Amino acid sequence: MDGLLRAAWEERGADLPQLRHQPPTFYRCRRRYRTKRLASLEERSRRPGLMRQPTWSPELAQAVQELREQYARWGKDKLATAA
Repeated sequence: MDGLLRAAWEERGADLPQLRHQPPTFYRCRRRYRTKRLASLEERSRRPGLMRQPTWSPELAQAVQELREQYARWGKDKLATAA
């Protein structure tokens, strides 16, 4: 496994001496490693699995946007009284 990891790092242009000084990177790659699949070492998406859903309706968001454009220097407290 060690030889395949080295080959993958060399292919990606990584500096091997630098790899020795950053163990978390090495261990993260080793944990993701799948035998005979160099693609398993590619970067993965960092997007969270669960995303918060919008709580505002599009109409309300548009109304707030218009108020903010009309009263650019007002904060949320003052805009709440204007709405």
